[in-house]
Amino acid sequence: MSINNYQIVLLAAGRSRRIGIPYSKVFLPYKNTPIIIYLLKKLLKIKKIEKIIVVLNDEGIREVKERYQDFFSNKKIIITCQEEPKGTADAFLKALPYLKEEDKVIVLCGDTPLIKKTSVEKMIKLYEEEKPGIILLTALLKNPTGYGRILRNKKKEILAIVEEKNASPEIKKIKEVNSGCYLFDLAVIKNLFSEIKENSLAKEYYLTDLIELAIKRKIKVIGIRTSYKEIKGINTYQEYLSLSR
Repeated sequence: MSINNYQIVLLAAGRSRRIGIPYSKVFLPYKNTPIIIYLLKKLLKIKKIEKIIVVLNDEGIREVKERYQDFFSNKKIIITCQEEPKGTADAFLKALPYLKEEDKVIVLCGDTPLIKKTSVEKMIKLYEEEKPGIILLTALLKNPTGYGRILRNKKKEILAIVEEKNASPEIKKIKEVNSGCYLFDLAVIKNLFSEIKENSLAKEYYLTDLIELAIKRKIKVIGIRTSYKEIKGINTYQEYLSLSR
């Protein structure tokens, strides 16, 4: 039996401006259930998970209070708020008060209902075998536009994640992309958060910057590949419609 403490942080504070709806996109229906609830029901079945911390924006908090209070009263679910959209690293920090230093934290995106329970379990298994500081879930895409690219050296070791808006034409040719799903050994990487700098273009703090910081400190970072379908997120209405395809 594992002695590790596994928690999930579900990042669900993204705005819905590009979709054109007056509420948080994670409450759009998928199979007659709000996306985030569909995903949470799946994650709650993972035996090794102690709790799930859901980071919502103010619109999402309001939606929970008005319509989904009963579901979110589950004792395994904790809700916290990212009031201003300052990026994924800032959103993760909103969950930090609910985590212990010895925790192993699985970070997932709230708009990816197709992520498999077995993929999360594989990340846990890989952690228990390899004990890295960071595990990241990656996928190969024929058209990787919009995704952060996985930069590797000649030994195929991960060097960094380069966001699309910061990528050179050469890096944009890379087909392996970041899913936004990670497993962190919090005791190993916690001190790196203070070193994440605001991105000058996006004016946000990227969780992906942790990868490069960890590698510079000789912290073990490994990747595990999954299918593109699992990591499909929602930024536009077309992407939402494609979820059921």
